[in-house]
Amino acid sequence: MPIPSQCKLLAAELEELKARKEDLQSQLPGLAGSQKWQVLAGVASLTRKIQAAANRLDACILAFGPGYRVDVVIIDLAGSVVLPVTGHIWHLFPPNGQSLVESEAAQNGSCAFVHPPTFPTGSIGLSIDEQGSAIFTGELFRSGALGALPGASAGFPHPTVEIVTPASVATECDAERGTIHHAHVWCSRSCGHWHIRDNPPDRGLTAHNSVRLHAHVCPGPVG
Repeated sequence: MPIPSQCKLLAAELEELKARKEDLQSQLPGLAGSQKWQVLAGVASLTRKIQAAANRLDACILAFGPGYRVDVVIIDLAGSVVLPVTGHIWHLFPPNGQSLVESEAAQNGSCAFVHPPTFPTGSIGLSIDEQGSAIFTGELFRSGALGALPGASAGFPHPTVEIVTPASVATECDAERGTIHHAHVWCSRSCGHWHIRDNPPDRGLTAHNSVRLHAHVCPGPVG
């Protein structure tokens, strides 16, 4: 990821802290007693400093770095999507931590974010949902954890998320368990899948209730 000139000193500070931590960790084998605990305390202190430095660097990149723009194409065959949709950038970090960084409503078919397409540490994710829907509260699209959000494919000015909402289909719940919490039907296009969003919004389905199918397709056109 290109580092803006205003942030290069912060990036160098972060790398120095990481190197100091690795050096201390390399001293651990063979240590025991008070010496080992002293080194472990130093590693813990550097871990906190690294997180603080990464946060400062991320804030600097957010202020001075190039933003990320994604085109959002809605093919609403069901006539059920409430516009405008809203895009969200997430910071994801192990083992299962996540924090919402930025939300932008789509304007003229695009979500224009201030944040760049990656983080100095951890992973990044993109989701798109219907902020105005009173019925469906889940995402229309969710990318999962990525090292960086993808760029545009050949022939397209920006990366693209295409979301298809087919007409409702009928399904039956499990006669013994009495409810369906979620289900997936894989489609033939690479890196995309159909996801069932249930009706009503409490995610419980009684027998013969209808559900709504939404297509989740990864950013960038799929041939």
